[in-house]
Amino acid sequence: MAAASTLIELVVHYAAPKALMDELKIPLEAFIFMGGGNLIALVPAHVSEDDVSSALRKMNLGVKVGFSIALTPFTVPWIVTQRELM
Repeated sequence: MAAASTLIELVVHYAAPKALMDELKIPLEAFIFMGGGNLIALVPAHVSEDDVSSALRKMNLGVKVGFSIALTPFTVPWIVTQRELM
């Protein structure tokens, strides 16, 4: 179990952000939260779910990693945006 947890942290803290930065040119500052198997980032409106999926599929980890993507417009208050993502 510890190895799986370490792999998830590797993906969330390093591999996924790097893939999104390299493929979609999303700056590191756009990543709001990384932890617990979750990654939240602000991305430009022109970036589609397919763009994100494609970038994440290009991660070369040597193991299969599943992921889910949720997109929602950024709204104020922030709690509304969070609810729409869940």
